[in-house]
Amino acid sequence: MWYNEICTAGAANTVWQGSKLSEEDIMQTEKKHLNTFHWLRSLLWMVGILLAVSSALCAYMLFSLRATMMQTSDDLTQYLQQRTDDALESAVQYTAILQISSENRLLSRQSNPEPNALIYRFCDQMASYTTVSSLVDGVFIYYPQSGYIAGENGFYPAKNYYQLGHMLSDAGYKEWLGQIGSAQGGLNCIEEDGKQELYWLAVTEESGVPFSVIAVKLDLDKLVHIAESNGVQDSAVGILYEGKLLISSGDREKLEALLPNLPQAARTETFDTLIYQKQSDFSSLSYLDVYFHKGNLQPLWTAMALCLSGVAACAAFGIAASVHISRKNERPLRALLLKVGTSPESAEDAYATIGAHIDTLALEKSKSENRRQEQQSIIESLFLNMVLRGEMHSEYAIFSAAKRYDVVFENPYYLMCVICAGKEQQAPEAMLSRMRFCCEKAGYVVLLSYLNSQYRILFNLENAESPTVLVPFVGELMEYVFAPAVPTASLGECYDSLVEISRSYAQAVRALRRAQSNGGRQILCYNPAQDGMLRSSTDSSWEALCTALSRDDIPAAQAAVPELFSQYLSPALDSSVLRIRTAAVQNLILETAQRWRADGRELPPEISEESLMQAEDAAALRAAVERLLCGAHPAQQQLDVMKNHSVAERAYAYIHQNFADPMLGLYMISDELGVSNSYLSGIFKTTYGMGIVQYINRLRIDQAKDLLAKTDMSIKKIAQTVGFSSDVSFSRVFKKYESVPPSAMRK
Repeated sequence: MWYNEICTAGAANTVWQGSKLSEEDIMQTEKKHLNTFHWLRSLLWMVGILLAVSSALCAYMLFSLRATMMQTSDDLTQYLQQRTDDALESAVQYTAILQISSENRLLSRQSNPEPNALIYRFCDQMASYTTVSSLVDGVFIYYPQSGYIAGENGFYPAKNYYQLGHMLSDAGYKEWLGQIGSAQGGLNCIEEDGKQELYWLAVTEESGVPFSVIAVKLDLDKLVHIAESNGVQDSAVGILYEGKLLISSGDREKLEALLPNLPQAARTETFDTLIYQKQSDFSSLSYLDVYFHKGNLQPLWTAMALCLSGVAACAAFGIAASVHISRKNERPLRALLLKVGTSPESAEDAYATIGAHIDTLALEKSKSENRRQEQQSIIESLFLNMVLRGEMHSEYAIFSAAKRYDVVFENPYYLMCVICAGKEQQAPEAMLSRMRFCCEKAGYVVLLSYLNSQYRILFNLENAESPTVLVPFVGELMEYVFAPAVPTASLGECYDSLVEISRSYAQAVRALRRAQSNGGRQILCYNPAQDGMLRSSTDSSWEALCTALSRDDIPAAQAAVPELFSQYLSPALDSSVLRIRTAAVQNLILETAQRWRADGRELPPEISEESLMQAEDAAALRAAVERLLCGAHPAQQQLDVMKNHSVAERAYAYIHQNFADPMLGLYMISDELGVSNSYLSGIFKTTYGMGIVQYINRLRIDQAKDLLAKTDMSIKKIAQTVGFSSDVSFSRVFKKYESVPPSAMRK
């Protein structure tokens, strides 16, 4: 072989140069040269094979990447075009909603409409849609009968509405209105300010006479932005309307040059051009995407040359670096595999194993969150049913149960609504879900439950409202949830006490029975004038007792007891009314006894929850009340160091001192300060600009954000530290105020 010849020649030359060398020296020299060329041969073979493989690999990459790029472009185009159609479909669905809305039907029939709050709210809804939909540039409804337009800019005569959108100029108004009024439904290209604008129109007409034209103006620039292939150079995107280029991006000149000879095939490929043409799901609209290979593939040729020139130097460095990195990364990777419960020796693909475990954890977390939400809805429903059945006999008991069950009352007023749906309705869970969605969308804080074919809604209101104020919303809710068969509903009165929830419910039930006896499907509000059994002049004795006990005026309370049991708890009352009033008295006495014991008062040992609940008649209950009032001995009261402070300031200070207490709430603070819930809520909001519950939540969230940023405490520990009863409640409130979960803010 060639290297043997070299070795022999080298050995001979050595002998020739130094004839005094022995045979042993010659053999050693020959062996040295032989080892040197063996090493050189291995190196040459390795470099040669590496260069050959690299060259072949680069050539293969050149063609495979070209095919991959085309396939990726095809997939990307399909995805982006489908996304554009989905966005257009969203606009179509919204026009359908507007078309069937009660406001639109009302305005389309009026020849001389008068603006009112309902119309302005209707316009605000269209303005909200324009804001949240990035594709929509404007929404309005033209009413030919009256010549008015209702849209996101308001409700005006058509000409005035046009001027509002065109800097008070009416140039082109007649042509624009003529195109709107005479256009057919669907996509239309309408000239406006010298530009072609794309509208989706929905025309409502009878016997050929249009009553309303719903127009959704699409933002062409954003349409192209949705459809264009971002990240691909030397490309162009165009949107065609009836075969004409409406708008484009990218290399417009090349795109216009292709239009006259545009093939009909969906995909056409030449040596340097790839053309995608697809008809939209909407008639008259199509998409055109063009990719120019010459510019896109040039980097691949350059990459191939760079790979060939740098492969020799990179090979040795790459091998050494890969060995070093693999050894460096092996230790944490093995530790991570052990953490996920997999032996490093048994894992064929460590990264795939870890990725699969992460996917499993994410799926389990998502399912767990959904289960928690469902469980919380069930708990809230059970809690509401318990309150309505009178199972909790004091405001303190209801408040404690609400905290225990993670039920939050953000506002101080409560009003019950009862909907009698009938047994033929759909599954209650689905109907409750739709009710909850409707209430949240309208901004109402509610608790929902279903029992005995009745849907029960507890409205937690910020201000004391008359039931009639909620009638329009309840009507919309029933139409949305139960249409076409709209059931009967009733509303009780609004109260500022938790124990009065059952009273509001009883009023709603009585109003519902009255509606059913009349045979009409309507929404009725409880009217004390028509039903004096739940509210009459005898309530003065009840109010006198409540006022006296809240002020710890024992003589006044004792004076109110005889009239209370002779009139307010008269045996002549209806049994259901008497039961509700008896429960109210029991709740008041229990709440007072608990508060006095907390203040250190000495009460008779026989005054207990059991003795009050086991009172068989009014006489036994009266005896228990009188024993309580006679046996109460006030303890030495501590000096109130904040007596000169206002109620709002005292509440503010109390919140900052006790915000970490999970039981802190409106009831606890009002009880501490000796004022009513409604008074405290109103005076605090007037002073600080927000309700007490909202302020407590805001304070807790701010404290939690500080802990998330500065500590490594777990989310559960942070929730407990700032005063939330559970991490689930903390996450829900945090997301409501910050729009992101606490885990995302920590990242």
